[in-house]
Amino acid sequence: NLTTKAAEPWRKPSMFELQAALQDLAGRGSSSSASSSSSSSCGSCSSDGTPSSPSYSVSDSSQHSSSTAVPAVTDGTVAAAAATEAADTLAVVFLVDGSGSVGEEDFSCMTEFLETAGQAVAAVPNSKVSIVQFSNDTRVEVPLGAWKKAAFEAGIKNMVRMNGGTNIATAVAKAGSLFKACSSCGPSTRRVLVLLTDGRIDSYQAREAGQMVAQLADEQANVGLWAFGVGRGVDAPELMRIIEGPGAGAKGLGQERYVELCVRDDAPW
Repeated sequence: NLTTKAAEPWRKPSMFELQAALQDLAGRGSSSSASSSSSSSCGSCSSDGTPSSPSYSVSDSSQHSSSTAVPAVTDGTVAAAAATEAADTLAVVFLVDGSGSVGEEDFSCMTEFLETAGQAVAAVPNSKVSIVQFSNDTRVEVPLGAWKKAAFEAGIKNMVRMNGGTNIATAVAKAGSLFKACSSCGPSTRRVLVLLTDGRIDSYQAREAGQMVAQLADEQANVGLWAFGVGRGVDAPELMRIIEGPGAGAKGLGQERYVELCVRDDAPW
């Protein structure tokens, strides 16, 4: 009954689960340094607030080349190595649902998460991060660029909920345009979209969103999508379908890349 539902607690991940999810989307495996780099105290930050580079423990050595490797002494090889080093390793766009179905409590849950998540991304060398709020349209709250503590937190603090509908396809398209405009994002750059939403959309909007995800993956290299459910009555199955897209490339990844950030089963009406 309604009384029982009202008494049910919000489902939230433990700190360990949240850190594991952030490490996964940032491509940092099970790095033991992630918890310290993502903490609100940011004890390993440099003087400008940027976290120092973590030590990696990733099984796929192709993701992070060894800094001790010595290139062959030919101009072409050295130039290629320099170009690779200059390219961004990771670009992340957080897509924040500011629609009418998202309450103030839900919105606060998302903005609190962004502070921790931004620091987790910043701990990856040569990374960029952005925040885009969406409803019927989109609004860039933090442009895609290197994480700077003061600017990033100011962008979060100044966010005003847009209200309106939930156009996930438009949000994904906006993230794609930011990736495309990134001059330092090369073929090897991991492009990650992090969707924060209740996922409450109709079948047409869901189909459109899935198609946009597939189109982005076709047009740009190394695109990945994660979804964090927020609010009451979150449509988790729909979010998983959107993550996977209509093609076969990401089938089976929906459950792995969906996290209940702050969820209750009762609908908001």
